[in-house]
Amino acid sequence: MKCAKVGARSSGMSHLVEQVRRTAELLFNVDGAYRLELTKVFKKYHKGVDTDWLKSRPDNSDWKLCMISLGRPAKILPFFAKCALYRLHKGLTERGHHVYFGNV
Repeated sequence: MKCAKVGARSSGMSHLVEQVRRTAELLFNVDGAYRLELTKVFKKYHKGVDTDWLKSRPDNSDWKLCMISLGRPAKILPFFAKCALYRLHKGLTERGHHVYFGNV
């Protein structure tokens, strides 16, 4: 899963962190309600796309969670943005996710 945001300010990075955190919580949740609703969205807006992968909960290590900063590398992000990225990375890797951060 890839998520990208313009990292010019802390607010952009906060949105990126929250987007990845919530998506991981919902997609990998034992409760399959989110995956069921996502299947409906795919069938409505992306007809013909294979949604079989949404029928069962993926293991946390099945996917790589990639956060992309459009512009700023992590070392020059604002302090609170760095803190949020660190906290998210730590929390997700402790739960068995593979988490990456990069910039372009």
